[in-house]
Amino acid sequence: MRKFVLFSLFMAFALPHSLLAQRAKSEKIAPPSLSNRRKATTKSSKLSSERVSQETLSNVILANTLGLLNDQADEHFHFGEYNHIIALLRIVVQGDPKNLEAYSNAAYLLWSTNRFDEGTALLTQGLKVNSDSYWMYDELGGHFAMRKKDFRTALGYYKKAVTYPCPYSTYHGLGICYERLGQKENALKAWQKATTYKEDVLAPARVARLKRELGK
Repeated sequence: MRKFVLFSLFMAFALPHSLLAQRAKSEKIAPPSLSNRRKATTKSSKLSSERVSQETLSNVILANTLGLLNDQADEHFHFGEYNHIIALLRIVVQGDPKNLEAYSNAAYLLWSTNRFDEGTALLTQGLKVNSDSYWMYDELGGHFAMRKKDFRTALGYYKKAVTYPCPYSTYHGLGICYERLGQKENALKAWQKATTYKEDVLAPARVARLKRELGK
């Protein structure tokens, strides 16, 4: 596996240089002049086209390599080799910083093996490059609430998460934090929002319970 990755990276980055070296040996480039300006422009266009092609090839190789790393992570999971999975997923997010599931899965395994600070750091790293959706805020909120029972910190993340399109489970997380912090009115609002999702069968029961407790 390691040999394949190294070979892929070599092909991705070394190949363009070898092509240019071959061109340098086979072609004699004349000084720019009025007579050969059109030829120079044509050659420049060809070089640009080759660079684009090589960039596309590099992207394909990178995507295939990251896909193989994900497959390897799945194999390790069946054998309970969590440290190997974490190491592989760290590589995946370096190559593809937008792979949200890789951050989430690695963080879950870190927390499951009592490495909470490492898991938090990894999700925070992911948040820096994925702050334009609910996902990372929701992940951080969930783990602070469930793992640390730090509902105040979790609340901040959930409040940010619901400013983006999100699933009803995010509103449940928000409601739980509000309720645990004694803010039942806000918890009620969160669960009322969750009831707008037709597939959410739990929110109506929570809304009814809170209304009884609040005397509504």
